Amino acid sequence: MDYQQAAAINVSMLTFSVSMLLYNNSYIDPYVVLTNLILIITSGFLLFIKIPARNSWALVDLEFFVSILEMFFFHGDLFPLSYYVVALMALFLTALYVVSRAYEKTPEFSLIYGILFSFLMSSFARLGTDEEMIDYYSAHVFLEGLNPYLPENTASVYSHFLFFNPVCFGTPFTTGGVVTTLSYPSLSFIVQVPSNIIHSNPNYVNFFFYLLTLVSLYLILRKGGNPEIYPYFLFPTLINLDYTLFPDGGVPDIIWVFFVILSLQSEKIFWKGLFYGVAVSLKQVPLALLPFYLYYLRREGYSIVKFVFYSVFVFVISNIYFIVRSPLSYFNDIISPETANLLQVSDGISQISVGNLFFLFRPFFDVSMLIIFLGEFYLFVKYYEKFKEKWVGFPFFIFLFNYRSLWNYLMYWPFLFFALKSTSTKKVNIGSKVPLRALAILSVGIILLATAFHYPFLQYASSFEVQVLHIDQSKGYVKCMILNVSFSNDPCKQGKIVPLFRILPYDGWKSVNGIMWKSNASYLSLGQWEIVKLYPYFPTQEFEVQQFEVETYYGQLQGYVLVNPE
Repeated sequence: MDYQQAAAINVSMLTFSVSMLLYNNSYIDPYVVLTNLILIITSGFLLFIKIPARNSWALVDLEFFVSILEMFFFHGDLFPLSYYVVALMALFLTALYVVSRAYEKTPEFSLIYGILFSFLMSSFARLGTDEEMIDYYSAHVFLEGLNPYLPENTASVYSHFLFFNPVCFGTPFTTGGVVTTLSYPSLSFIVQVPSNIIHSNPNYVNFFFYLLTLVSLYLILRKGGNPEIYPYFLFPTLINLDYTLFPDGGVPDIIWVFFVILSLQSEKIFWKGLFYGVAVSLKQVPLALLPFYLYYLRREGYSIVKFVFYSVFVFVISNIYFIVRSPLSYFNDIISPETANLLQVSDGISQISVGNLFFLFRPFFDVSMLIIFLGEFYLFVKYYEKFKEKWVGFPFFIFLFNYRSLWNYLMYWPFLFFALKSTSTKKVNIGSKVPLRALAILSVGIILLATAFHYPFLQYASSFEVQVLHIDQSKGYVKCMILNVSFSNDPCKQGKIVPLFRILPYDGWKSVNGIMWKSNASYLSLGQWEIVKLYPYFPTQEFEVQQFEVETYYGQLQGYVLVNPE
C-alpha cells in the first residue's frame, strides 16, 4: 500500500464517519436519507481509487487533534477532573505527538495512543445487543449440556436477562415476536464460554479482539516495511467512536475481522485457510470475500484446493457436533438472517424502502446483491492488476444492498486493506483507465431492477389503509393514538391476521427498529376494519410532537400513513 491509496482509505473512513454521525434512523426525512446514501456510496468508491497524498499528513495531524477533543470533551469520566488537569493532559499528549513526528516515531506513538484512547472511551454495556445476549446465553446453554441450536433451548433467553427488554433491544419478526434463536456458527458462542465460566461481561472479549486488531495491523505494516502508513488507519478509526463503542457495546464483528486480517497477511496457505475457517465459523459475513479470495489466491500462485480444505476442516471441526445432533435446526438457524421474516431496518440502500420513500419488494435486495457480486467479479477478473490490492472492498457494495444493511456490515472492510500484502509488479497510475462502461451498465441495471420491483408490487405496500382519528398529546409528547385500520389488499393470501405497528419519527429514533408500540388490534380478514388504540409499552417510548409515520404490517403486507400533528 502506498500513500495515495492510504490517503483514499483514510478519507473513505472519514466520510463513512460523517454518515454515521448524521444518520439517526431518520427513515422518513428524504434529505437526511439522500445525504446519508451519497456519503456512504462515496466512501465505498473511495476504497477503489487513489488520491494525491501531498498534504495527507496534514490531514492525519488534524485527525489527531480531533481525537484529542473527542477524548476530553465527549467522555464524562474525565469531567470530574479540573479543566487545568485536562488541559495539561491534552498538551502533554500533543507534545508527545509533535516529538514523535519530529523523530519519525509516529506509528509507535499512534499505537500506544490508540490503546489509551480506546480504554478511556469505552463504556462496556452489560450486553448491548440481542446478538451478544443470545451468543452469551447459548454458551450458558452449551455448558449445561444442551444444544443451543434447538429453538426451545434458547427460547427463554429474555427471561434469563430480565433487564434486557425485547421491545427495546430485540430483532422483531414481521409476524410478531422477536428472535431468540442462535443465528451464527458455533464459534460465535464458544468464544463466550470463558466469560460464562468466570461470569464476566461478554463485551470484554470483543474489546480484547479490538485491541488485538489495532496491534496486529501495526505489526503487519511494520513487517511489510510500511509502518508510516499506520496513522492513516488509526486516527480515522479513533475519530469514529463507534469503532470503539461497537465492540464494548455488544457488536462482536471485530472478532471475525481480526481472523480475516490474520488470513490475509499469512504467507503459508495452511495459515490462510485456517484463519479464514475460524472467521467463517464465527459469522457468515466473511463468506462474501470467498469468490474474490479464491481467484486472488489462484492468480498469486497459491493452491485453492489446500485453502478450501483447511478452511472447511476448521469449520467442520468446530461445528460438526451441532450439525450431527440436529442438522435441520442448525442450518435453519444459520440461514435465518437472510430467510426469516425479519422487520426491515437499514443503514444502507434499503433505508429508502423502510419509510416508504420508495417502496421496494424484498426480493429486489437479494437479486441486487447477486448482480453486484457478478459485476464485481467480472471487473476483478478483467482488471485484475487494478483491483489486486483493493478486492477486499468488494463486499462493501454487496452488503450495501442487503435487505437489513447495518453499519457493522459495512464499516470494517477498510481494515482489511491494511492487511493485504503489496505484490504489484506494475505501477498503476492514479489516472489509469477506469471501467466506466461496466460501472454504468451495472448502475443502470440496478435502477431498472428497482423500477421492476416497485410498481408491480405496490399492492403489498397498500395492504392496510390507516386513518388517524385522534392523537393524545401532553407536554409536547405523543402518548397515544386512535386509528381506523382496514385490511384492503391480501396478495399473499394470508387470511386472518393481527396487524402490528411501529412509528417512524421524522427526526429519527435511538433504535434502528423505530418505535414499537402495542395495540388492542384483533384478527382481521380481507375487507374488514376496526378501531385500534395504539400506545407505548413504556413511558420512555413517548416521543416529541413532530411529523411521523405509522407503519402497519404483517408478514409482507404493509400500510403507511404520514401524520402531521397540530
